Amino acid sequence: MAFRKQTLRRMAPTSRKLAKLIGELESTTRRLKHLLEEVSRQERDAAALKFAKDHRPAAPELTQGGQVAKPPVSYAGGAGSTPAPATIEPLFEEDSP
Repeated sequence: MAFRKQTLRRMAPTSRKLAKLIGELESTTRRLKHLLEEVSRQERDAAALKFAKDHRPAAPELTQGGQVAKPPVSYAGGAGSTPAPATIEPLFEEDSP
């Protein structure tokens, strides 16, 4: 509880110092309470980021030319699978200059 200036003036010097310390203690406790809420929120955010980082898919590997390395495709299937096409045609025609 904060003391009014007039109340502090009427107190003896030792009581006045004690009252000021009590006010400072209350202020510090209030600031620590707010700091605790902030730290708690940041810990939850950090845990969520760590979880997301640990569970995201791996980045594709790059070859020496900077192209994305394509994983080998296996067309060996069981019964009822369709055979792989003999050739794969490009989806887009490249323009020649």
